[in-house]
Amino acid sequence: MTDAFAEFGVEKRLWLDPVALQSRYHELASVRHPDKCGGDPLPLARLNEARRILSSPPLRIGHLLALSGLPEISERKFAPDFELFSLVGSLARNAEQLSETRDSSPLAAAVVRVEAASLQKKISSALDQINLQLDALEKKICAMDQAWPDVAPLDLALLADEFSFLMKWRKSLRAARTRLLGG
Repeated sequence: MTDAFAEFGVEKRLWLDPVALQSRYHELASVRHPDKCGGDPLPLARLNEARRILSSPPLRIGHLLALSGLPEISERKFAPDFELFSLVGSLARNAEQLSETRDSSPLAAAVVRVEAASLQKKISSALDQINLQLDALEKKICAMDQAWPDVAPLDLALLADEFSFLMKWRKSLRAARTRLLGG
């Protein structure tokens, strides 16, 4: 397994400053570009993969757990917020149905315009709720980082799971919003 932290030359931590990570990426990418490496695309490909892992809190946490040599945690008990899950699914389905109706004719587009505006507001509200939860999880990661490496692996795995759910739901709602906007 390639160590993404080593690839970036950064300390193995739970929390990494996104701005510093991006800056480090640009610094390393300029040196590892195939034009500077005799045409070899592998150094930049490894850097891109490390960036993908380190930029995503759930991937970074999972990677850190794997590098720590801890056994796979099979007893995860994270239960996603069912109400939020249901809301996201409902909003995404409604956006899909409205966009199909709107695309059927100009008259249908005019009829669903008001309903689409209302749905947009609901989607924005749900996105705000998810973003607040993601911000809270980011703060939790920062707090756990202060205790690293003395953090229970199960706590980290549950945190990564929660992050993953929220990020998927946010992506689904953003796609629904784009569909409503005609994209």
